[in-house]
Amino acid sequence: MKIIIWGLGYVGTVSSACFAKLGHEVIGVDPNKNKRSLLKDGKSPIEEPGLNELIEKAIKSGQFYVTKDGSRYVSKSDCSLICVGTPNNIEGGIELKYLRQVAIDISKGLKDSKNYHTVIVRSTVFPGVSRNILVNILEKYSGK
Repeated sequence: MKIIIWGLGYVGTVSSACFAKLGHEVIGVDPNKNKRSLLKDGKSPIEEPGLNELIEKAIKSGQFYVTKDGSRYVSKSDCSLICVGTPNNIEGGIELKYLRQVAIDISKGLKDSKNYHTVIVRSTVFPGVSRNILVNILEKYSGK
């Protein structure tokens, strides 16, 4: 399976390495240049026993590729796993701006795609976010 993982923090990096180890092709997407650079060099941006070895092997084998722009890979992949941060906002709720941006980016890739693409939210969100916010963004920007 070809998987796009949006957000290469703790959850996204560990998930990427594990999916690659299982034989899946993983495209990791993150806006942070330093994080992408470390990963491209086969090094983990986080500390977790054994993770450096998994990442190094996955990068060298071509099972794991890192980029800033994941939109162009959506039409050629099976699913997107959203693992972006949802920090607290000033009102005490969660900030959804990163999640919204990723939904827009996925939509850009869906716009001209004829393939089925599953979108999975792994980020911490409250009930209804997928149905009431993300689906609306995906439909609006993809035209589907």
